[in-house]
Amino acid sequence: MKAPRMISTWTRFQVPAENPIDDSIFAPLASGEITYHRALYGRLHESPGECVLIVAWESLQIYEEFLKADEHEELMANLRLATSNATSEPKTQLIHFGQVSFWNRFGRDIEIFTVYFPSTISPQDQEVVSNIRGLVDTVTPLEPAGFSAQAYKQAPKCGWAKESEILNGESVLACVWCHYWKDKANEDRFKQTERRGPWSVDGQRQGPLVLEAFEQRLKELGAIEWVAYHIDFKNVPGSVQKEKTFKPDFLGM
Repeated sequence: MKAPRMISTWTRFQVPAENPIDDSIFAPLASGEITYHRALYGRLHESPGECVLIVAWESLQIYEEFLKADEHEELMANLRLATSNATSEPKTQLIHFGQVSFWNRFGRDIEIFTVYFPSTISPQDQEVVSNIRGLVDTVTPLEPAGFSAQAYKQAPKCGWAKESEILNGESVLACVWCHYWKDKANEDRFKQTERRGPWSVDGQRQGPLVLEAFEQRLKELGAIEWVAYHIDFKNVPGSVQKEKTFKPDFLGM
């Protein structure tokens, strides 16, 4: 019997940049009645007042059960209280990553690269996009290993939003790439130097930068726009101890 399709929730909330995130606001997730694979949170480097809480659920059904529980309302109330802006409302987005433990390497310097496509994009085209592989080197066993082998902790993971949204008046569907950089210096050097294409006689790649090739391919497949932000993720207290055993269809490593 096929395992239930895992789903993750990404909840954006606000905490003033000058205030630390009090991790006690996530206490409702520690309830023994609530099961999930992992819960993490962090602050956006590019917009320090914006934060995100990510929970990887075993299935949509389990998440929907959580929505009906008192703990969900308590959690949302805590996230509202965390901001000094009374009009701020936490916003949750559901994202499918297949049966891949995308959170395993979450820590410092994680880049979340979100690409927006027309909501009419077909499942076939979504699969093509997912197979681009993101910002990753193309070194083969017959090629010299370049700097890129040291730039990230593992290959990027790609997920798709469950529901469409409105962006600048247009209905779009978000594709989310997680890039696991070792640190900011490695990320910058990879983006500024790593290239696609054949090798020259002096051992240098002659093609376009990997970043340029990635963005060009996204445009060819109909991407409307994209945005990247970085987060230093922390585990929600008690999340690792109560983590549900994960048995993926494939590891995606």
